[in-house]
Amino acid sequence: MIINRYIYREINSNLIAAAITLFVIFFSYSFTRFMIDAASGLYKLNEVLTLTLYKLIIALEVLLPLSLYFAIIFGIANLGVRNELVVIRCAGMRDLDILKPIITVCVAVSLIAGLLSCFARPMTYDAIFQLKETAQASAGFERIKPGQFYDFNDGQRTVYIEGLEKESNQITGVFIRSTKEDYLEIVSAPSGMLKLFDNDDSHLLALHNASVFRQRTDDKDIIGKFNYLEIRLKTRIENETEYRSKSIPTIELFNSNDSFDSAELQWRFSTPVTTLLLGLIAWFLTTNTPRKSRFSKLPLALAIYAAYYNLLGLSRSWVEQDILSIIWWVPILTFTLVITIKKFLWKQ
Repeated sequence: MIINRYIYREINSNLIAAAITLFVIFFSYSFTRFMIDAASGLYKLNEVLTLTLYKLIIALEVLLPLSLYFAIIFGIANLGVRNELVVIRCAGMRDLDILKPIITVCVAVSLIAGLLSCFARPMTYDAIFQLKETAQASAGFERIKPGQFYDFNDGQRTVYIEGLEKESNQITGVFIRSTKEDYLEIVSAPSGMLKLFDNDDSHLLALHNASVFRQRTDDKDIIGKFNYLEIRLKTRIENETEYRSKSIPTIELFNSNDSFDSAELQWRFSTPVTTLLLGLIAWFLTTNTPRKSRFSKLPLALAIYAAYYNLLGLSRSWVEQDILSIIWWVPILTFTLVITIKKFLWKQ
Protein backbone atom coordinates (compact mmCIF):
# COMPACT_ATOMS: atom_id res chain seq x y z
CA MET A 1 0.00 0.00 0.00
CA ILE A 2 1.33 3.43 -0.97
CA ILE A 3 0.53 5.05 2.41
CA ASN A 4 2.29 2.26 4.27
CA ARG A 5 5.39 2.67 2.11
CA TYR A 6 5.28 6.40 2.78
CA ILE A 7 5.15 5.80 6.54
CA TYR A 8 7.97 3.26 6.26
CA ARG A 9 10.11 5.82 4.43
CA GLU A 10 9.38 8.53 7.02
CA ILE A 11 10.25 6.26 9.96
CA ASN A 12 13.30 4.65 8.35
CA SER A 13 14.85 7.93 7.23
CA ASN A 14 14.59 9.29 10.77
CA LEU A 15 15.83 5.97 12.17
CA ILE A 16 18.98 6.09 10.04
CA ALA A 17 19.63 9.74 10.93
CA ALA A 18 19.11 9.17 14.66
CA ALA A 19 21.24 6.01 14.65
CA ILE A 20 24.16 7.67 12.86
CA THR A 21 24.02 10.66 15.22
CA LEU A 22 23.95 8.50 18.36
CA PHE A 23 26.68 6.18 17.03
CA VAL A 24 29.00 9.09 16.31
CA ILE A 25 28.38 10.64 19.73
CA PHE A 26 28.96 7.36 21.57
CA PHE A 27 32.02 6.45 19.48
CA SER A 28 33.59 9.87 20.15
CA TYR A 29 32.86 9.64 23.87
CA SER A 30 34.28 6.12 24.23
CA PHE A 31 37.32 6.89 22.07
CA THR A 32 38.11 9.95 24.20
CA ARG A 33 37.85 7.96 27.44
CA PHE A 34 40.18 5.23 26.19
CA MET A 35 42.61 7.80 24.79
CA ILE A 36 43.07 9.14 28.33
CA ASP A 37 44.35 5.70 29.34
CA ALA A 38 46.42 5.50 26.15
CA ALA A 39 48.08 8.82 26.99
CA SER A 40 49.32 7.31 30.24
CA GLY A 41 50.67 4.28 28.40
CA LEU A 42 48.05 1.73 29.43
CA TYR A 43 46.73 1.07 25.91
CA LYS A 44 48.16 1.32 22.42
CA LEU A 45 46.30 3.12 19.65
CA ASN A 46 45.15 -0.08 17.94
CA GLU A 47 43.84 -1.35 21.29
CA VAL A 48 41.97 1.92 21.84
CA LEU A 49 40.25 1.55 18.45
CA THR A 50 39.43 -2.10 19.15
CA LEU A 51 37.99 -1.35 22.59
CA THR A 52 35.95 1.53 21.19
CA LEU A 53 34.46 -0.70 18.49
CA TYR A 54 33.69 -3.38 21.08
CA LYS A 55 31.94 -0.81 23.26
CA LEU A 56 29.93 0.38 20.26
CA ILE A 57 28.76 -3.18 19.53
CA ILE A 58 27.59 -3.56 23.13
CA ALA A 59 25.93 -0.15 23.07
CA LEU A 60 23.90 -1.07 19.99
CA GLU A 61 21.38 -2.89 22.19
CA VAL A 62 20.59 0.49 23.77
CA LEU A 63 21.28 2.83 20.85
CA LEU A 64 19.04 0.98 18.37
CA PRO A 65 15.89 1.13 20.57
CA LEU A 66 16.65 4.77 21.37
CA SER A 67 17.11 5.56 17.67
CA LEU A 68 13.77 3.89 16.91
CA TYR A 69 12.16 5.87 19.73
CA PHE A 70 13.31 9.18 18.27
CA ALA A 71 12.55 8.05 14.70
CA ILE A 72 8.88 7.38 15.46
CA ILE A 73 8.50 10.56 17.52
CA PHE A 74 9.99 12.77 14.79
CA GLY A 75 8.50 10.78 11.89
CA ILE A 76 4.89 10.83 13.13
CA ALA A 77 5.30 14.41 14.38
CA ASN A 78 6.40 15.41 10.87
CA LEU A 79 3.24 13.84 9.45
CA GLY A 80 1.21 15.80 11.99
CA VAL A 81 2.98 19.10 11.30
CA ARG A 82 2.29 18.72 7.56
CA ASN A 83 -1.35 17.72 8.28
CA GLU A 84 -0.70 14.43 6.53
CA LEU A 85 -2.13 12.44 9.45
CA VAL A 86 -5.42 14.28 8.98
CA VAL A 87 -5.42 13.51 5.25
CA ILE A 88 -4.58 9.85 5.89
CA ARG A 89 -7.46 9.54 8.35
CA CYS A 90 -9.82 11.31 5.96
CA ALA A 91 -8.84 8.74 3.33
CA GLY A 92 -10.39 6.10 5.57
CA MET A 93 -7.36 4.76 7.47
CA ARG A 94 -7.79 4.12 11.17
CA ASP A 95 -5.07 4.64 13.75
CA LEU A 96 -4.64 0.86 13.88
CA ASP A 97 -3.93 0.83 10.14
CA ILE A 98 -1.32 3.56 10.59
CA LEU A 99 0.19 1.64 13.48
CA LYS A 100 0.75 -1.57 11.47
CA PRO A 101 3.83 -0.35 9.50
CA ILE A 102 5.24 1.14 12.70
CA ILE A 103 4.84 -2.20 14.50
CA THR A 104 6.57 -3.93 11.59
CA VAL A 105 9.61 -1.66 11.93
CA CYS A 106 9.59 -2.11 15.72
CA VAL A 107 9.54 -5.91 15.42
CA ALA A 108 12.43 -5.88 12.95
CA VAL A 109 14.55 -3.59 15.15
CA SER A 110 13.64 -5.56 18.30
CA LEU A 111 14.82 -8.82 16.68
CA ILE A 112 18.15 -7.22 15.77
CA ALA A 113 18.54 -5.72 19.26
CA GLY A 114 17.61 -9.06 20.85
CA LEU A 115 20.20 -10.96 18.82
CA LEU A 116 22.84 -8.40 19.72
CA SER A 117 21.94 -8.59 23.40
CA CYS A 118 21.78 -12.39 23.65
CA PHE A 119 24.71 -13.35 21.44
CA ALA A 120 26.95 -10.40 20.49
CA ARG A 121 26.94 -8.92 24.02
CA PRO A 122 28.58 -11.87 25.88
CA MET A 123 31.12 -12.52 23.11
CA THR A 124 32.08 -8.86 22.96
CA TYR A 125 32.39 -8.53 26.73
CA ASP A 126 34.61 -11.61 26.80
CA ALA A 127 36.85 -10.08 24.13
CA ILE A 128 37.01 -6.79 26.08
CA PHE A 129 37.98 -8.53 29.33
CA GLN A 130 40.70 -10.51 27.59
CA LEU A 131 42.09 -7.45 25.83
CA LYS A 132 42.14 -5.43 29.05
CA GLU A 133 43.82 -8.24 30.97
CA THR A 134 46.44 -8.56 28.26
CA ALA A 135 47.07 -4.81 28.23
CA GLN A 136 47.25 -4.47 32.00
CA ALA A 137 48.94 -7.73 32.97
CA SER A 138 50.98 -8.99 30.05
CA ALA A 139 52.40 -5.75 28.68
CA GLY A 140 52.85 -4.12 32.05
CA PHE A 141 56.17 -2.38 32.35
CA GLU A 142 57.00 -2.13 28.68
CA ARG A 143 54.39 0.62 28.38
CA ILE A 144 55.52 2.66 31.35
CA LYS A 145 56.69 6.22 30.82
CA PRO A 146 58.85 8.05 33.38
CA GLY A 147 57.24 10.42 35.84
CA GLN A 148 53.77 8.87 35.96
CA PHE A 149 51.89 6.59 38.36
CA TYR A 150 50.38 3.37 37.00
CA ASP A 151 47.84 0.95 38.47
CA PHE A 152 47.96 -2.74 37.62
CA ASN A 153 45.88 -5.79 38.56
CA ASP A 154 42.78 -3.72 39.39
CA GLY A 155 44.69 -1.39 41.70
CA GLN A 156 46.60 -4.10 43.58
CA ARG A 157 49.92 -2.70 42.36
CA THR A 158 50.93 0.94 41.85
CA VAL A 159 54.22 1.71 40.07
CA TYR A 160 56.20 4.90 39.65
CA ILE A 161 59.56 5.26 37.86
CA GLU A 162 61.23 8.66 37.88
CA GLY A 163 63.69 8.02 35.06
CA LEU A 164 64.13 5.36 32.38
CA GLU A 165 66.93 4.83 29.86
CA LYS A 166 65.37 2.61 27.23
CA GLU A 167 68.62 1.69 25.50
CA SER A 168 70.30 0.41 28.67
CA ASN A 169 67.10 -0.38 30.61
CA GLN A 170 68.48 1.59 33.57
CA ILE A 171 65.85 3.09 35.85
CA THR A 172 65.94 5.62 38.70
CA GLY A 173 63.57 6.63 41.47
CA VAL A 174 61.58 3.39 41.70
CA PHE A 175 58.42 3.17 43.83
CA ILE A 176 56.18 0.08 43.96
CA ARG A 177 53.12 -0.26 46.20
CA SER A 178 51.43 -3.68 46.34
CA THR A 179 48.33 -4.69 48.27
CA LYS A 180 46.84 -8.10 49.03
CA GLU A 181 44.30 -9.39 51.48
CA ASP A 182 46.68 -9.70 54.40
CA TYR A 183 49.40 -7.12 53.81
CA LEU A 184 50.55 -3.86 52.25
CA GLU A 185 54.04 -3.75 50.73
CA ILE A 186 56.07 -0.74 49.60
CA VAL A 187 59.36 -1.11 47.72
CA SER A 188 61.56 1.86 46.82
CA ALA A 189 65.03 2.15 45.35
CA PRO A 190 67.18 4.98 43.94
CA SER A 191 68.27 2.94 40.92
CA GLY A 192 67.98 -0.40 39.18
CA MET A 193 67.53 -2.18 35.87
CA LEU A 194 64.46 -3.52 34.09
CA LYS A 195 64.79 -6.57 31.83
CA LEU A 196 61.63 -6.97 29.79
CA PHE A 197 60.57 -10.57 29.16
CA ASP A 198 63.56 -11.99 30.99
CA ASN A 199 61.52 -15.20 30.98
CA ASP A 200 58.61 -16.20 28.77
CA ASP A 201 56.15 -15.28 31.50
CA SER A 202 57.86 -12.53 33.50
CA HIS A 203 59.95 -9.35 33.53
CA LEU A 204 62.92 -8.94 35.86
CA LEU A 205 63.24 -5.82 38.00
CA ALA A 206 66.70 -5.63 39.62
CA LEU A 207 66.98 -2.90 42.29
CA HIS A 208 70.05 -1.49 44.06
CA ASN A 209 69.94 -0.27 47.69
CA ALA A 210 66.26 -1.16 47.91
CA SER A 211 64.07 -0.48 50.94
CA VAL A 212 61.11 -2.73 51.69
CA PHE A 213 58.27 -2.05 54.11
CA ARG A 214 55.52 -4.63 54.68
CA GLN A 215 52.54 -4.04 56.94
CA ARG A 216 50.52 -7.13 57.85
CA THR A 217 47.02 -7.35 59.20
CA ASP A 218 48.34 -9.16 62.28
CA ASP A 219 50.28 -5.95 63.22
CA LYS A 220 53.67 -7.54 62.52
CA ASP A 221 55.39 -4.96 60.31
CA ILE A 222 58.57 -5.79 58.43
CA ILE A 223 61.26 -3.31 57.33
CA GLY A 224 64.23 -4.42 55.23
CA LYS A 225 67.25 -2.98 53.41
CA PHE A 226 68.77 -4.78 50.44
CA ASN A 227 71.93 -3.98 48.48
CA TYR A 228 70.48 -5.96 45.59
CA LEU A 229 66.86 -7.08 45.18
CA GLU A 230 65.25 -8.94 42.29
CA ILE A 231 61.49 -8.85 41.69
CA ARG A 232 59.73 -11.04 39.15
CA LEU A 233 56.78 -9.39 37.44
CA LYS A 234 54.36 -11.71 35.66
CA THR A 235 53.55 -10.76 32.07
CA ARG A 236 50.18 -12.47 31.99
CA ILE A 237 47.45 -13.80 34.21
CA GLU A 238 47.45 -17.59 34.03
CA ASN A 239 43.95 -19.02 33.86
CA GLU A 240 42.63 -16.62 36.51
CA THR A 241 39.88 -15.03 34.46
CA GLU A 242 37.24 -13.71 36.81
CA TYR A 243 33.77 -15.16 36.44
CA ARG A 244 31.72 -12.39 34.92
CA SER A 245 28.03 -12.73 34.12
CA LYS A 246 28.31 -10.28 31.24
CA SER A 247 30.65 -12.57 29.30
CA ILE A 248 28.79 -15.84 29.96
CA PRO A 249 26.89 -17.26 26.94
CA THR A 250 23.14 -16.88 27.24
CA ILE A 251 22.47 -20.62 27.15
CA GLU A 252 24.70 -21.14 30.20
CA LEU A 253 22.87 -18.48 32.21
CA PHE A 254 19.69 -20.59 32.08
CA ASN A 255 21.38 -23.27 34.20
CA SER A 256 22.69 -20.89 36.86
CA ASN A 257 21.10 -20.12 40.21
CA ASP A 258 23.34 -17.10 40.83
CA SER A 259 21.45 -13.82 41.30
CA PHE A 260 23.90 -11.90 39.10
CA ASP A 261 23.42 -14.43 36.31
CA SER A 262 19.64 -14.18 36.69
CA ALA A 263 19.78 -10.39 36.47
CA GLU A 264 22.03 -10.55 33.40
CA LEU A 265 19.75 -13.07 31.67
CA GLN A 266 16.65 -10.97 32.28
CA TRP A 267 18.47 -7.85 31.11
CA ARG A 268 19.34 -9.51 27.81
CA PHE A 269 15.77 -10.62 27.18
CA SER A 270 14.44 -7.22 28.20
CA THR A 271 16.14 -5.61 25.20
CA PRO A 272 13.62 -6.68 22.51
CA VAL A 273 10.75 -6.01 24.93
CA THR A 274 12.13 -2.52 25.57
CA THR A 275 12.41 -1.88 21.83
CA LEU A 276 8.75 -2.73 21.23
CA LEU A 277 7.68 -0.78 24.31
CA LEU A 278 9.55 2.36 23.27
CA GLY A 279 8.03 2.15 19.80
CA LEU A 280 4.51 2.03 21.24
CA ILE A 281 5.26 4.84 23.68
CA ALA A 282 6.54 7.02 20.84
CA TRP A 283 3.35 6.33 18.89
CA PHE A 284 1.11 7.16 21.83
CA LEU A 285 2.97 10.42 22.46
CA THR A 286 2.69 11.75 18.92
CA THR A 287 -0.30 10.27 17.13
CA ASN A 288 -2.89 12.76 18.37
CA THR A 289 -0.91 16.01 18.21
CA PRO A 290 -1.46 17.45 14.70
CA ARG A 291 -0.03 20.82 13.70
CA LYS A 292 2.32 20.95 16.65
CA SER A 293 6.09 21.24 16.51
CA ARG A 294 7.96 17.98 16.01
CA PHE A 295 9.81 18.81 19.24
CA SER A 296 6.68 19.52 21.32
CA LYS A 297 6.65 16.07 22.94
CA LEU A 298 10.43 15.63 23.10
CA PRO A 299 10.85 16.79 26.77
CA LEU A 300 8.15 14.37 27.94
CA ALA A 301 9.59 11.60 25.76
CA LEU A 302 13.06 12.10 27.22
CA ALA A 303 11.67 12.13 30.75
CA ILE A 304 9.80 8.86 30.17
CA TYR A 305 12.88 7.25 28.60
CA ALA A 306 15.19 8.36 31.43
CA ALA A 307 12.74 7.20 34.10
CA TYR A 308 12.26 3.85 32.38
CA TYR A 309 15.95 3.01 32.01
CA ASN A 310 16.79 4.20 35.51
CA LEU A 311 14.04 2.02 36.95
CA LEU A 312 15.13 -0.92 34.81
CA GLY A 313 18.73 -0.52 35.98
CA LEU A 314 17.60 -0.19 39.58
CA SER A 315 15.44 -3.29 39.26
CA ARG A 316 18.40 -5.20 37.85
CA SER A 317 20.48 -4.19 40.89
CA TRP A 318 17.71 -5.41 43.19
CA VAL A 319 17.69 -8.78 41.42
CA GLU A 320 21.46 -9.01 41.82
CA GLN A 321 21.05 -8.32 45.54
CA ASP A 322 18.20 -10.85 45.88
CA ILE A 323 15.75 -8.09 46.85
CA LEU A 324 13.56 -8.93 43.84
CA SER A 325 13.44 -11.93 41.54
CA ILE A 326 12.30 -10.23 38.30
CA ILE A 327 12.74 -6.94 36.46
CA TRP A 328 9.60 -7.23 34.33
CA TRP A 329 7.49 -5.03 36.58
CA VAL A 330 9.26 -2.01 35.07
CA PRO A 331 8.05 -2.39 31.44
CA ILE A 332 4.57 -3.41 32.68
CA LEU A 333 4.33 -0.35 34.94
CA THR A 334 5.69 1.98 32.25
CA PHE A 335 3.26 0.71 29.63
CA THR A 336 0.32 1.07 32.03
CA LEU A 337 1.27 4.64 32.94
CA VAL A 338 1.68 5.69 29.31
CA ILE A 339 -1.69 4.19 28.39
CA THR A 340 -3.22 6.11 31.29
CA ILE A 341 -1.57 9.36 30.20
CA LYS A 342 -2.81 8.87 26.64
CA LYS A 343 -6.34 8.09 27.82
CA PHE A 344 -6.76 11.15 30.02
CA LEU A 345 -4.59 13.78 28.31
CA TRP A 346 -4.80 13.05 24.57
CA LYS A 347 -8.38 12.07 23.97
CA GLN A 348 -9.57 12.57 20.45
